[in-house]
Amino acid sequence: DSGWLHHCRYVLKASWHCASLIIKGNPVLVHCSHGWDRTSQVSALAQVLLDPYYRTFTGFRVLVEKEWLWFGHPFQIRCAHGVDLNQKAQDSQKSSDYSPVFIQFIDCMWQLLNQHPHHFEFSARYLLLIASHVYSCRFGNFLASSEKDREEYQVRGVCPDLFDYLNRNRRALLNPLYDDPTLPTAMTNKIMLPHLSTLLRNVELWADYFVRWSNVPTQSFVAPHVLRRLHADGACLPIPGLDTEGPEDSGSQRTDTKCSSDLETEGESAGNADALDV
Repeated sequence: DSGWLHHCRYVLKASWHCASLIIKGNPVLVHCSHGWDRTSQVSALAQVLLDPYYRTFTGFRVLVEKEWLWFGHPFQIRCAHGVDLNQKAQDSQKSSDYSPVFIQFIDCMWQLLNQHPHHFEFSARYLLLIASHVYSCRFGNFLASSEKDREEYQVRGVCPDLFDYLNRNRRALLNPLYDDPTLPTAMTNKIMLPHLSTLLRNVELWADYFVRWSNVPTQSFVAPHVLRRLHADGACLPIPGLDTEGPEDSGSQRTDTKCSSDLETEGESAGNADALDV
C-alpha cells in the first residue's frame, strides 16, 4: 500500500490551513525540502480555494503554468520522460527521484471538484485529460524540467500545446453544474473553504483515472445534494428510492446513473474531427 489517499489528505489539509490563514490576514510562507514539489502543490491548491478565477478554464491554465511550468517543477526527472525502462530498473539512485507529484496535485483537484462541482467551470473529464497526457508526451507542456530547457529544445515550436487542444474541445469539457460566482444569482461563494473534516473524510480513489482500463464499469460517487440538483435540472435519470425533495444529507451515496450531459458529450466527441481521446 503506497498510502496514496493518505498523502492526498495531507496535501489538502496543508492547502486548507494555508488558505484559512490567508483569509484571517496572516502571511504564509510555503516551502518543502526541494522547493518545487509540495510547494507547488500546496500553493496552487490554496489559490484554487481562495480565488474562483483559478476554477475556470483560463485561470487553471494560468495556475499550472505559473506554479508548475514557470516555477521549475522538474517534469522530466519526476516523470522519467525519455528514460529506458530497463535502465530505469537498474539505476536505483535516479529512480528515487521519480515521483508522480503533479498527478497527485491533479488528483487533489479532482477531490475538490468531486465534492463541490458547482464551483468549477470545467468537468472531471478536463482533469482526466491533463493527467493522461502528462505521460503521453504527445504535447510539449510537460516535457523537460524547466522553461530554460524547453526554450533551448524549442519545444513550443515543434510540439502542440495541451491547453490549446483542450480549449478547442471546451464545449465537451464544460461542467453543467457550474455556478458562475460573478452572477448575482450564483449559489457559490467566491472563497471555497469547506469544513476540513468533511473534505478529508470524503477523499476517495479517483477511479476514472486509476482504473480507467478496467473491464468492470466504475460506480461514480455523487453527494446527495449534487444528485438532487441533477434531478431538478433534468440532467440525470431518476434513481429508485432517492428522495430528491428531502433535506441535504451529510452522508454519501453511490450511483451508476448515466447523466444526459455525459451522453451528449460522447455524441459530440464522436462526430468531432478533433475528438477527445479519453
